[in-house]
Amino acid sequence: MIRRASRHPILVLSVAVLLMVVVGLRISTVRSERVCADQYPPQSVVVVDGIELHYVAAGQGDPVVLLHGDGGSALDITTSPVFARLAEHFWVIAMDRPGHGYSDGGEQATTLHGQAGLIHGALQALGVQRPVLVGHSRGASVVAVYLDEYPDQVAAAVSVGGDLWGEPDPDDYGVYRPGAWPLVGPLLVGLGYAPATRFDDYRLLRAGLDQAFAPEGPAPDRYVKAYACQWVTPSNIRTTYRLMQDTDETMPSIRARYPGLEVPVVIVHGDDDGNVAVSRARQAHQLLARSELRVLEGAGHMPHFTRPDDVVDAIHDAASDRLLDRSG
Repeated sequence: MIRRASRHPILVLSVAVLLMVVVGLRISTVRSERVCADQYPPQSVVVVDGIELHYVAAGQGDPVVLLHGDGGSALDITTSPVFARLAEHFWVIAMDRPGHGYSDGGEQATTLHGQAGLIHGALQALGVQRPVLVGHSRGASVVAVYLDEYPDQVAAAVSVGGDLWGEPDPDDYGVYRPGAWPLVGPLLVGLGYAPATRFDDYRLLRAGLDQAFAPEGPAPDRYVKAYACQWVTPSNIRTTYRLMQDTDETMPSIRARYPGLEVPVVIVHGDDDGNVAVSRARQAHQLLARSELRVLEGAGHMPHFTRPDDVVDAIHDAASDRLLDRSG
């Protein structure tokens, strides 16, 4: 009895300390979320099938719609030099893809077909007609499905470091898998991922983003902080993981129809891209009926930051149809 009594205070103290740590982490996360909302407030929202989709728009003219990649948000586009430069000539719309950033998620957001359908509905609601669609990384996979489903409603497409092939490496699932677990996943994200992301001036996050920017330098500080604000949410983690799985299932049938796709596509890809190998871009180029491949020597996965001139030129050419020399 004496031995049991002596253990009881230790147990109570341990539970109390654990609760204090959990509460402290949660308070820290909530404060960070408020800071992020103040620094990067939501802009505009369109509702499709009861789902709110967030977007940032600027400029006037022919429409150009930009879709970000895995784990990101419209901030991936708006914090790059490309967005402001395009807004000088086009009506530019950067969207938070469903389940990312400020956009709602749900089951429809976890498949490429679902993403394409929701984005199509959003553009219809906004009165966007025959846009140039621009996709970065996984955003290009969404663009590929959009072209397959609505080919007559798109003027042209541009892939920027994009995954037009769709065979994700299971090793890439990484932290996304446990973060997508039912019930436990949101706790891991809120109490584990979020504090770890902010730890030591975003050291862990910087390491991953620096790889995307390699070999052309580390990720810009403003981009790291913006990415951190939108990445560590349960919806983002879950949606990204499920889309990785769906890409492996969906893209084989999409790329099988590339030879019959008449929409012009410009493929801008770094030859030193460590996220999506340039060989995948070459394979897609060989299959697509009307495509031009522009390989950027020494560029990595983020040419909209590191090679904005090349990306802006590609989008201008796509909009004016000054392309499609298949010799690239």
